[in-house]
Amino acid sequence: MTASCIGFLTLGNGGVLFAAAVLYGLNTASWMACALMLLLAMASYVTSVLHFGLLSSLVIGGYGVLLHRAGLLEIDHVLVLPALLCLTLVFLSKISIAQAEIQRIADTEEQSRKEWMSDALTGLPNRAQFLERVARFVKCGQSNREFHFAVLFVDLDGFKPINDRLGHKAGDAVLRHTAKLFQGCLRKGDMVARYGGDEFTFLVNNVKGPSDAIHVAERILAKVEAPINVGEPVKVGASIAMP
Repeated sequence: MTASCIGFLTLGNGGVLFAAAVLYGLNTASWMACALMLLLAMASYVTSVLHFGLLSSLVIGGYGVLLHRAGLLEIDHVLVLPALLCLTLVFLSKISIAQAEIQRIADTEEQSRKEWMSDALTGLPNRAQFLERVARFVKCGQSNREFHFAVLFVDLDGFKPINDRLGHKAGDAVLRHTAKLFQGCLRKGDMVARYGGDEFTFLVNNVKGPSDAIHVAERILAKVEAPINVGEPVKVGASIAMP
């Protein structure tokens, strides 16, 4: 249920409660029981502390106005106000705690998902995230015939000799540097991922024709021409295939 729907229901129920109090003279115990049920219902569905505070203040404030207009500001009637206020504070604290726990769980799950879907070395999306995005693009293409995309497979040339001669630290530095270069080749909505080893994949979004993918491929080839300093300057090339 949306917050606005809950708000309208609360106002409607509160209106019925106040009207019944005026027309039929509900006693304090009956009013307290009805107000408690209203607060419990709100606490069960309203997830926002602000919304719950506003709605509960209407219930408590309305009761105070009723007492004032009816001239019933006697001890047994007025005692309901602090009781309702205490209940409201309890519910507010419970909602706050629940919100904090829900947010903590959501943040933990999001962080775990990011770690699982990202390549630890380069920070790029990994194969799982890339394939997930491709599947979404395929579905989008099925529903919209005007939507087209391209996939580029990029394999680094000359990487293995660098890795073998200078060691894995140098190889890792080459991969991290290359990943940053590849990110600079992206257009809006494109994606680059590390597919595994020295293989990278590009998802070229919303292409109008083969020329769009070719332009991205040309930028990739131009980027990898520059030497990379890993203690000494090294160069890699790239082989690009498009299925």
